[in-house]
Amino acid sequence: MDEFNPERIQPEDWSFPNSPSCSSTTAVLIHDGGGTTYPYHCLGSLYRNVYGIRNPYFFSGDIFPGGLPEMGKVYADYIRDAVKRKDFKCRRKLDGSVDLLIGGWSLGGLLALEVAKELADDKKINVVGMVMIDSVYTGVDAQRQLADSEAKPISFSEEGKSRNEILSLRAMSEAVRMIEDWTPPTWEGRLAGKRPKCVLLRARDYYPTEDGELSTIDVFRDDDMLGWSAYDPKMFTKVLEIPGHHFSIFDMDKVDSTTRGLQNAFDKLTQPSARQRMLAELQCM
Repeated sequence: MDEFNPERIQPEDWSFPNSPSCSSTTAVLIHDGGGTTYPYHCLGSLYRNVYGIRNPYFFSGDIFPGGLPEMGKVYADYIRDAVKRKDFKCRRKLDGSVDLLIGGWSLGGLLALEVAKELADDKKINVVGMVMIDSVYTGVDAQRQLADSEAKPISFSEEGKSRNEILSLRAMSEAVRMIEDWTPPTWEGRLAGKRPKCVLLRARDYYPTEDGELSTIDVFRDDDMLGWSAYDPKMFTKVLEIPGHHFSIFDMDKVDSTTRGLQNAFDKLTQPSARQRMLAELQCM
């Protein structure tokens, strides 16, 4: 792995990976519950510089005592430090500030929300949009609904697994514990109106269980917003459906569709508004 965190996953242009120029908004994708950025390395080109944040405690097994909010603070600092590096590929404005997209799969989408809150008042970093990749709502009311349902939690055995697979399973167990204690951040007071636009990529299918019963990851599968309407009915600018179930969307036969979904999501988040287009046209006259 790259010694830096975030690590660079994709260049904007594969033909000129070390080009100093950057015409598209850089994206930072945060790890899922397994703790690594491996799934993002499977993606096709997103036509922009892409960085990934991995769990710094993946190998040590240490934990974040403060849960997801603490992770959000640490990861926001990672991004601040990265933006200061000369080798960080992004467009820099005249005042030195940068626009970024952030997001992640599953747990990564929840962490993106925490990171966005941490960066909401930052003078140098403007989070212009977020993408949640099949991130299911897990607020207190959702946990209550999960407890009342007959859905079964997904369990994975460590038997026959490689060392990294075992470490990933243990990271996932810790992620589940933190999610159960998590209260999604509020955007009130000085943060009112500062939450970035968000697009949800929603897996179409149910996770196939051996006994055919519903898994906890799919309790909100019939809901287009995966339960997030309880947090905010206007949470998402757009919901895009992609083939596969929660754990298969980065498989070889699905990753092209997931790539196209991410391309579409990023394009929607960076598309200028009608007012911005009008101002740009006036400046060109």
